[in-house]
Amino acid sequence: MKLFHLFVVASTLTGCSTAAQSEFSRITSTLSETGASQSKCLEQVKNINEAKLDTIKNKYYLDIADTPPPLSFTTISTFPNKQELGIISAHYDSNLQCRNIVMHGAEQANYLLYQAAVKCYSQKSQMYEKFMEGKTTWGSINKLKYQNEQACKQSFESAFAQIRGELEISNQAELAQQAERRQRFGLALGAMGQQMQQQQIINNMNRPITTNCMGSNGMVNCTTY
Repeated sequence: MKLFHLFVVASTLTGCSTAAQSEFSRITSTLSETGASQSKCLEQVKNINEAKLDTIKNKYYLDIADTPPPLSFTTISTFPNKQELGIISAHYDSNLQCRNIVMHGAEQANYLLYQAAVKCYSQKSQMYEKFMEGKTTWGSINKLKYQNEQACKQSFESAFAQIRGELEISNQAELAQQAERRQRFGLALGAMGQQMQQQQIINNMNRPITTNCMGSNGMVNCTTY
């Protein structure tokens, strides 16, 4: 199951730097790292089980996270035998470490994503327990797997959208506060400048006036300062 790379986008919240933007950046960074670790883990698990999975590759659709199963996989009416069920169970169990990576990353990112992960894996476990009863055809198994992937994807995307929406509200509130502070600061500077200008005028008015006069060749020149 590859979930995180589906909704982690290289976008940011609008405006200048805020606490909400920093939190959004932390969450997306955590999810990006989780997605990379998850993909690496899934590839390793696939390689380990590749030989056994090859024996059921014409019945068991593995690329369920990326594309819906073709009709040739959803219309198989036969049931898996005991050995084939063992291969499915072993492959599911070997993915435990990958699921733990997602759970840990979701928990570190945000509680809404963690809740989505818990719900997703709980439903997936119930689905595989049902498969192990041997009463589900190959076609139904492939259909149910795809439906589960889509449900998980929707849960994660809804959680991420809610997180982004809440942070955007906080972000806009922070931006409004920043704008208000800048406006108050500008008004204070303006008032201070006006006060200094008025004080200068008063100082000039109260300044002592001195007049000096000098006479030369019958003419008198006076200077006032």
